[in-house]
This record gives sequence, structure tokens and C-alpha cells, in this order.
Amino acid sequence: MLIIFAFIMGIVEGLTEFIPVSSSGHMILIGNLLYFKDENAKTFEILIQLGACLALIFSYWRRIFIIISRGIYNRYLHIGHIFFSILPTLLSGFFFIKK
Repeated sequence: MLIIFAFIMGIVEGLTEFIPVSSSGHMILIGNLLYFKDENAKTFEILIQLGACLALIFSYWRRIFIIISRGIYNRYLHIGHIFFSILPTLLSGFFFIKK
């Protein structure tokens, strides 16, 4: 049964990852509809998102290499842009996730 869940959720992730909708939101929605909400589901969601991140790194490795190889000022500037782009997510997770 887990293989069927993984197959369905993999299809949902693949269809929604590169269009401007929340693939994570769809994964949670489909997981709830399939009653796939335990620790295995959470691990699966993390791993499938890691796969998407690795695919993006693989696709943009030249740009990433250019950013890393530039001078120290430009490197810190890019790191600052990355930090400020993820700051809203970090803050919302800090304030709204139940502990």
C-alpha cells in the first residue's frame, strides 16, 4: 500500500513542482485524502522535496558556481539575498508551528 501512496504522491509532486502552485500544499492535501499522515508520510515529503531541490541544483549548477566563484563582496550580497528571501518562511514557521 505504501508503494501506491508513494506513486500517487510522486505524480502529484511531479505535476505541481514546476508550475506556480504549492507542490507541498498539494502533497499535504493528497496525503490527508489518502489517510497517509504518519511519520512515514512526513519522511516521504521531506525526501521528495529534497529530490526537487537537487534537481534544481543540477539544473542551475553553472549559475551557482558563478555565484560561489565571484569576489567576496558579491558572494555576501548573494547570501544576503538568499537569507532575506527565506526570512518570511523562517518567521512564519517560528511563530505558527505548534510545538
